[in-house]
Amino acid sequence: MKKDTKVEETKLNNTLLPEIKISDVPEENKQFYTIALTFHDIMQSYLTKLKIKSTAKHTYGTWTDTIRLMFENDKRTVEEFREVAEYLKKETPDNNGFSWKANIRSADTLRKQFEKVLIKSRQIKLAKKEVSGYRKITETNLMGI
Repeated sequence: MKKDTKVEETKLNNTLLPEIKISDVPEENKQFYTIALTFHDIMQSYLTKLKIKSTAKHTYGTWTDTIRLMFENDKRTVEEFREVAEYLKKETPDNNGFSWKANIRSADTLRKQFEKVLIKSRQIKLAKKEVSGYRKITETNLMGI
């Protein structure tokens, strides 16, 4: 690796996620960067809604590397990332005030809790399907069919 390339890579790794242009991201990392930025934006949007200014420094290197590890080591898929992101965007705190969106503040926490959030997302989808199916059966029964 050339010295200039190494310097550019180090600079990129230490840059905050929102300050990076996709054109500056190496081709092999664009998917990881896009996913990292999506989750970062979900968290920032939630904090903004609560009128909280985050002091966390979410850097390109930390986030993209963690997302890469989730693909390579944890065998996560794009669809799983999409499911979790959609769930977090719509999530509201439960009766006890718990919210995954409020508790996932870093890439490492996302990785550590990913399976639990994915399970929760799928439980809700399954419950909605079951309720929907129940309604169809009930409506059918009421019509005498």
